[in-house]
Amino acid sequence: MGNQCDVCAIHPHLDLYGSDRVFITTVEALSRAGLRTTVRVNPGADVATRIEGVNLECARFPVLRRIEFTRLRILRTLARLMLHSIRARRQLAGARVVYVNTVTCPSWLVAAWLSGCPAICHVHECEPDWSRLRSKLLLMQLFFATRVVANSSATREWIGHTWPSLLRRTQVIYNGIDDPLHGVVARGIADPDELLVIGRLAHRKGQDVAIKALSVVRQTVPGARLTIVGDCFPGSETYVRNLSELAETLFDDSEAVTFIGWDEDVGRWMERAGLVLIPSRVEPFGLVAVEAMIRGKVVIASKIGGLREIISHGSTGWLVERNDPSALAEACITLRLNCDLRNQMGRRARESAVSHFGADRYRAEIADLCHEMMKRY
Repeated sequence: MGNQCDVCAIHPHLDLYGSDRVFITTVEALSRAGLRTTVRVNPGADVATRIEGVNLECARFPVLRRIEFTRLRILRTLARLMLHSIRARRQLAGARVVYVNTVTCPSWLVAAWLSGCPAICHVHECEPDWSRLRSKLLLMQLFFATRVVANSSATREWIGHTWPSLLRRTQVIYNGIDDPLHGVVARGIADPDELLVIGRLAHRKGQDVAIKALSVVRQTVPGARLTIVGDCFPGSETYVRNLSELAETLFDDSEAVTFIGWDEDVGRWMERAGLVLIPSRVEPFGLVAVEAMIRGKVVIASKIGGLREIISHGSTGWLVERNDPSALAEACITLRLNCDLRNQMGRRARESAVSHFGADRYRAEIADLCHEMMKRY
């Protein structure tokens, strides 16, 4: 890197989903706090076009994928990461703090440790269904971090269950978003029959559960429809085909399920929706839930992970057992047929989201942590 900076912020992903958008807010926080920041990303990263006022460096570095935890790949993966750690150490010269977003680029944490620079790792992942060995291998990198930020208590618990000694250095900072309504109450333009799922198309996100639930909902609400917004990781096309085949099998009506694909403007889809569904099988935080709630939308979500910390069941949203289409359908029907309950819950949801998950609170906590690191180390 070769230039002096207060924080060197590392981001591995090319796309623009939850942790990617949180990273943009993080960089904004550092800039607003007057911290000289250098951002390092892989070439082609979407976040690079949305970051201003910082020194931006694009250069390729290794990123972990789930497939690399197989027996055939793990040794080669570790060797590649260690080689990059040795090279990357020189690129951190001049940085006072290294901030690494997600646990998918561990070589930067090792490089920071080798260079004697304090490092923060922001963990957006939570894999409670993983084997203990697999979790230990992934989270071992956190021993090279000076401080660890977990995006929810569920994530912190997973870290502590895997490596109890890491709890001492791990703190929870909830993600935050700006209020898209700017204090203006949302207009009632939603279609009560419109159900919405937003997120990466993946088995862990449970879009198949939502499609199965719709088939039950339409027995009581024949006009109910489901819109699915998002695309998939390369290599996950089979799951997407399976979703399409499932919809064709369950519904004669071609308009029952609509696949939109990737769309950065999730707000326009939320405005149309009567209910926002998050049928995830795994969810470390649940940024879509906050984005929907802050718009006054009622969210029906799986009772897992960070979603349990965002939503108060029956008050600011509705929680159901994961992987249960019948429970999801029952909740949809209950809220669809009770307009007063839906409106009251939407108002409380917005109040809760603005109060607890605003971007200003998040920016302040992240900036304070970096200032603390610069003073102490």
